[in-house]
Amino acid sequence: MCFSYNAALTFQVLEQRGVTIVMFQAWFKFMNDFKTDFELRRNIFGLTSIMKTSPLPDMVNAKLPEILN
Repeated sequence: MCFSYNAALTFQVLEQRGVTIVMFQAWFKFMNDFKTDFELRRNIFGLTSIMKTSPLPDMVNAKLPEILN
């Protein structure tokens, strides 16, 4: 939900704590566990907000293939 509201600030907090990649890996690992329309919509809105964030943090750009696997 944080990405939906303010993706740039969410990235800033995650980067400061050094958990950006860990969070993405966990998110995508559990992606198949989201079943209801509400859960799926929240994920879509979050991912859309991330795609609109410019520029993405360097760590995310560098690790994007790893994150998506």
